[in-house]
Amino acid sequence: MEKEDSCTLPFLDILIARLEEGISTTIYRKKTHSGVFSHYKSFIPFRMKRSLVFTLVDRAWKICSSYKLWHTEVTKLKKMFMENGYTRTFVDEQVQRYLSTVYSPTSKPARNSTYGPEKLRLYIRLPYLGMASQKLEACIRTCFKQIGAGGFQLVIINQYSRVEDWFGFKDRTNKLMRHNVIYKLDCSCGKSYIGETERCLKTRIDEHKKDKGKLITIGEHRAENPTHHVDFSNVKILGKTDKFRLKYMESLFIQKFINSGQLLNDAESSVKLNLFNVPTHVHYKQN
Repeated sequence: MEKEDSCTLPFLDILIARLEEGISTTIYRKKTHSGVFSHYKSFIPFRMKRSLVFTLVDRAWKICSSYKLWHTEVTKLKKMFMENGYTRTFVDEQVQRYLSTVYSPTSKPARNSTYGPEKLRLYIRLPYLGMASQKLEACIRTCFKQIGAGGFQLVIINQYSRVEDWFGFKDRTNKLMRHNVIYKLDCSCGKSYIGETERCLKTRIDEHKKDKGKLITIGEHRAENPTHHVDFSNVKILGKTDKFRLKYMESLFIQKFINSGQLLNDAESSVKLNLFNVPTHVHYKQN
């Protein structure tokens, strides 16, 4: 629990100071704060750089309890931004733009405001490739206007890569420790078994290894064929999904391999899949 130190108390990102006439608030940063933001030369949309400055200035305006404290915070922000390659002129322009919205609010309707029924939003995700992306975005908007698609509100999202996307900072989870997976076990006789489990895969594999008591499909197959060997060490993970879709995904994989005649599964699917591979021997009554 945080304790008051020199009449100040940090709470989340707010530093509360106790004064004789009341309290004051300003931005609080931990000692470990690095001050690293997206560099000005980063290959990201320019509007994101403007929004970064605008957002932090707005945050300071809403937290700082006086103009003097806000001015001090903006001075710190300018120093940090300049250390990240931003020019003083650029930062000053964004600060001035923010102050214009505060002291001279526009009377024009909001950019996304509409009259009548709300327009259906159409989202398009495009990779960010600099000027090429901006030209493509302009072409798409022009095409929408030409075809008269006024009932849609076009929202274009730029997708860009980050360093962390190319490097795995975390160790990969061991295959047997994964859960919510569809798996496939192969037997030396050439047949296979497809199953699903919400639990840890190792727990399910251990159940398949049992040769006493109540046996499941793999155990029954091994009991009936003592010379067969099931390769438990090379279990294959066919897919992963949430627990609500496991049965459906398992059924789709069973349908995929069922025609080979080499499956040990008793049923053709775990749940009904009326839209996939309806058996040819099923006949429907005609009204």
